[in-house]
Amino acid sequence: MTATIDYSTDLFDAATIERMQRHLLVLLQEIVSQPQKRIMQLALLEVDERQQLWRWNETDAQYPQDSCIHDLYEKQAARTPDAVAVVYEDERLGYRELDERANQLAHHLRGLGVGPEVVVGCVWSARCRWWWDCWGY
Repeated sequence: MTATIDYSTDLFDAATIERMQRHLLVLLQEIVSQPQKRIMQLALLEVDERQQLWRWNETDAQYPQDSCIHDLYEKQAARTPDAVAVVYEDERLGYRELDERANQLAHHLRGLGVGPEVVVGCVWSARCRWWWDCWGY
């Protein structure tokens, strides 16, 4: 089989397209070797890329099992209120500011009738704002 990939050089560099091409080949090989599987169950990344992701995600840490994550966060905010909690490009938020903004959102949601076990959908831009949305417990 032969294929040609046309792409905008304004949007992609050759290395990106080559990587995408390898991903497509991995997927096609998976489809041929495991036709009974749903596409979402098939590999897209090469073995070395999957291994790299596993290495990057080796972030296990011990934490108190009897505390919720928002409780742990509040304790950290109380200990180091002015320390930087989130950095995105040139935007920085300290623990205090992040906690205050999260609490504002939480109070707003509660005012709308949101409580435990109620699912709330969020649309986030790639800015620090999504962090305090996430913490709006």
